Amino acid sequence: MFLSTGWKIDEENATETIAQKIRPQEGDYELCLLKRFDFNSAVMRASSIVMYSSDKQVRSFVKGAPEKIKELCLPNSVPSNYDAINEEYTKNGYRVIALASKLLEGVNE
Repeated sequence: MFLSTGWKIDEENATETIAQKIRPQEGDYELCLLKRFDFNSAVMRASSIVMYSSDKQVRSFVKGAPEKIKELCLPNSVPSNYDAINEEYTKNGYRVIALASKLLEGVNE
């Protein structure tokens, strides 16, 4: 499934601080996976810390249960229809996973 995105994972050139490098099959853009936190049922989420090779910005990406992800977000960053859309999808039997990200300022490799 990942191959269909047009990106590839490079685990061969991992370092002590970079677990994987992820890049499009064409181009020189690169993401460096610094740390991955697998899904934890107690907190109902999983997350990754990623560094952009172009500008060395570090971001946290998190996915999980919509109600738990919403708790982590600043209120003004959550769309006003967040709860209504989540409720509609779940009523229709869909499994819903929310996503969020945050720039981690002052953090580098």
